Amino acid sequence: MEQRAIEGRPHRAAFIDLGTNSIRILIAEIDPGRTYSILRQEKEVARLGEGLFGDGLLEPEAIDRAVQIAKTFRQLADAHGAEEIVCVGTSATREAENRDELILRLHDEAGLDVRIVSGREEARLIYLGVSSGLNIGKQNALFIDIGGGSTELMLGDQNQHYYLDSLKLGSVRLTNLFFPVDFSDRVSPKKYGRLQEYARNATIRAVQRLEPFSIDLTIGSSGTITNMCEIAQAMLYKKKREGLLKASLADIQTVAARLCGMTLAERRNAPGINPERADIIVAGAAIIQTVMEELKLKSIQVSERGLQHGLLLDYLTRAGDRGSIRLWSVLQFARACRFDEAHAERVAALALEMFESAREVGLHSLGEQEAELLRYAALLHDVGGFLSYSNHQAHSYYFIINADLLGFDQTEIAIMASAAFYHRKSLPKRKHPEFGPLDAKSQSAVRVLAIFLRLAESLDRGHANRVQSARFVKSGPRAAKLQLSADADSALELWGLEAQGKAFLKTFDRQLEFELAPSLERLSPAPS
Repeated sequence: MEQRAIEGRPHRAAFIDLGTNSIRILIAEIDPGRTYSILRQEKEVARLGEGLFGDGLLEPEAIDRAVQIAKTFRQLADAHGAEEIVCVGTSATREAENRDELILRLHDEAGLDVRIVSGREEARLIYLGVSSGLNIGKQNALFIDIGGGSTELMLGDQNQHYYLDSLKLGSVRLTNLFFPVDFSDRVSPKKYGRLQEYARNATIRAVQRLEPFSIDLTIGSSGTITNMCEIAQAMLYKKKREGLLKASLADIQTVAARLCGMTLAERRNAPGINPERADIIVAGAAIIQTVMEELKLKSIQVSERGLQHGLLLDYLTRAGDRGSIRLWSVLQFARACRFDEAHAERVAALALEMFESAREVGLHSLGEQEAELLRYAALLHDVGGFLSYSNHQAHSYYFIINADLLGFDQTEIAIMASAAFYHRKSLPKRKHPEFGPLDAKSQSAVRVLAIFLRLAESLDRGHANRVQSARFVKSGPRAAKLQLSADADSALELWGLEAQGKAFLKTFDRQLEFELAPSLERLSPAPS
């Protein structure tokens, strides 16, 4: 659903986390001042990633389970009067080759539009959710979230993160890779050692990158870490400890060894265990133990918050200061690619001016969301030049699609990357691998955004800021008139604009005309 402005009156929203192992929902009432109260939280085990990490496909039974749970959660959201639903897919959804089948069924049967987020964006959302429930001040906290398909590592204080990472390391993933489907035996020290070796190899770079930071405390979220700490409490301590649920590294090591010494049936009855996790808890234990050992962490405490709380906080942030994290992420990446910032800003300004004025005269009906993506695509359109100017639009596409930009879902990133790809040379065609996989709505957006980006690039062809303004004004039914404010010496830019006439005609079925303001001396129309 489209997020609307929060100002005005209290309203309710629901946030759904479509995880690899579990699906969670949080329903909140949001006040005009962007304060909130949580009305309901639920979790159901879906095992969406069951079997995925062998052949890359979601199993039909797993899709059925996920859709049924989603339908139930949709009904729950409706019963609580939720006016908006934000639903994101994480590791299993973003990796599955047949994810479109799941997304389509969730749309058709549960009325949910799923946003797929990158690993780093998932990490950012978890950081937002977990840090908002703690008072850590200026301390450096390491946040660890072990999901079914991935493990997120984040380092930050109360107000900002300094490190975000997502590892292809999860309890369902490792169970699928190391144990047969009917696994029920005890786990030998040799087998557990292989699990840890796999986890160690997956964390090498993260450990190296975190080494320069001091870590004052460690916070764990997710069912795996919570249940490991619950088992440690029940197995190792006769009296319940006061305060936050936590465990030392020695506790985790002891619990892991005991769980390995049990059969699956015995683990289901182990003190403190969640029986639904009995088959994947050994893999989860190997991950948390390895991370703690490699980073020399003495203890970990549990937070009950997670990704769905981060979705709520991100929702509130966007309502008040929409796009700040997105713009920061785009500019940080573009500057790393040594882009021409003045040119990029000029192209963005011209593209947005044309986009807005074209909507006013009826050339298109796209909205503010697409306008924002156009701005970011314009800022990033030339980043591929960092590799090579020749064919740089293709390099820009590759850079953007793989940049893990924060604050965006994967569909938004694909739209921006495709718009940048088509800012020069070929127009979008369904046979193109950069364009064909997009859904129909995204394809329509790319066609429109790309043409404004092409026009804006032409109008700053010499990188000399010779065109100050470009607005569409009302004209006849078969034409589109662009009014320009430009320096006298702008022949290169006007020639570039004329060269876009055919592309414009193909996109809008209108003849592109332009005139100079304020004299309004009409120039020859662009060739058809």
